[in-house]
Amino acid sequence: MKKRSLIVGLIALLVIIAGTWGVLDICARASAPTIAKNGTTPPNSTGQTALYLTGARVIPTVKVSTSTANCDPKQIPSVASDPANGIGSPAIKPHLCSIPTFTEQDVRQYMSTVTSFNGFRILQASPNYSITRILFVTNQTANAANGLNADTGIIDPHLIVCYVEVYGNFSVAGGPHIPAGRSTHIVRPVSHHGQLVFDGVTGNILTMGVMP
Repeated sequence: MKKRSLIVGLIALLVIIAGTWGVLDICARASAPTIAKNGTTPPNSTGQTALYLTGARVIPTVKVSTSTANCDPKQIPSVASDPANGIGSPAIKPHLCSIPTFTEQDVRQYMSTVTSFNGFRILQASPNYSITRILFVTNQTANAANGLNADTGIIDPHLIVCYVEVYGNFSVAGGPHIPAGRSTHIVRPVSHHGQLVFDGVTGNILTMGVMP
């Protein structure tokens, strides 16, 4: 009789443990962030950062407004609220009341007008280039040597920037001085990844570069 009671007690204990484990598993699944197909977690209402997964690296991105509606121009963040003090080359026109003041679609629309990824000393060697990723991140994340390594030239770590990476064939002009009379034919290394960073407040281009 005692043996039967002991067996019944053990069975009841196992049932309780199994039920508790199931509840915990359901809670964990409900609270875990969902990873999107493009490697990002969608923005949430708590203001927490999302994560962009690239290889073995995890890059924190900022929450971006999903609204595409224009707001009262008087309410659009101005240079006064820009940690970069409005420096850079004009590019994307701000139209949102939040920061960033533009959307990913605005970035793609602007990039569609850039027929060649050419800049200061940067020459595009391929017929075309393609956008590989667009990330809204903090300036600190953009400049991290073990991350995007964009070197925006801005010190403030909290500035929101838009990092754009493109793929193509690019070379950098310049090099050692060639004495007169010698061949001027130089084979320059080809880089395949270009970087473009926009100020998240003004939409200005902060930096442009290439990497292997």
